[in-house]
Amino acid sequence: MTRETEFAKHYKRFHENIGKSRLLLGIHPEPADLKAYGQAVKAVPQMNDCFVQLLHIADKRLLRVLNGWKDPEKVMKLARAISDQRIGGHLTADVVWTFWKYSHVVSLLSNLQKNLDEAVLLEQAIVTSCTALESFLKEMIPWVLKNHSDSARRYLGSLNRPIKELGKYGFDPMGRVDEIYRDETINKQLPVFPDLVEFYEGIIKVRPFETGKQRDFIAKVFEVRHCIVHNAGRPDARWRTKMKGAEFPQGQRFAERAVLAIDDRLHDVSVSIYKALSMDLSEAPFAVSAGKESTKTARGAAGQ
Repeated sequence: MTRETEFAKHYKRFHENIGKSRLLLGIHPEPADLKAYGQAVKAVPQMNDCFVQLLHIADKRLLRVLNGWKDPEKVMKLARAISDQRIGGHLTADVVWTFWKYSHVVSLLSNLQKNLDEAVLLEQAIVTSCTALESFLKEMIPWVLKNHSDSARRYLGSLNRPIKELGKYGFDPMGRVDEIYRDETINKQLPVFPDLVEFYEGIIKVRPFETGKQRDFIAKVFEVRHCIVHNAGRPDARWRTKMKGAEFPQGQRFAERAVLAIDDRLHDVSVSIYKALSMDLSEAPFAVSAGKESTKTARGAAGQ
């Protein structure tokens, strides 16, 4: 398997994880949608009264369907029979059947809304995207060390170990540098901040963040994740200490910004790694045009 193929697999897996975050954001209703839904719920009883008066409906069967709008499942068979048999005449039967279908859809949406924890959707979108970033950065390190000799030399030099201690690796530290890295870090947590970021900047010579502002924002997102995972989404002592009393961000806008920012950073890190290893750009999992990378291929697909 070529380096390009191996890299593409890592890249694809990252976008699959980001895709999950985007899916969670997509399920979360927009404020405008919630407003429209609320108006639809209010319209059902109003439409019921309007149809009864306008069409002078007195038939108990028709009234049972119209007045059963709170639980349309119970009158579904009757509503269908009214439509099929044209009870009350063509116009009245069609109106009652159409009203039942409308009330049924509203009822389904109402049940969905009751069971849908909107805050959890946003929280899980943040958690999933952070996990995607963290796992990608961790997984790529041994792969890069194995495939980039300069990074491997810098890493082995940082260990400051006598050559005899590497005997169990067949005295071939360069050839088994990925194995050495895994053994060295097997019991270490290696958080993104600062450990992984410093490793990329110092050993691989790839900057995960172009500016301090980018770094600070992603660090903030990770602290939000910590509160979600360990304190049910509430700011804790760690938050107050690390963020110096900053307001705890919540809501759809922050979640969307967090997921998109992580998507952008990992895309750019992927491009930087690809270039650092001088791999064949024609096989890159992202489009390259006039020296600039396009985000309209795999990255764009992940957000669809």
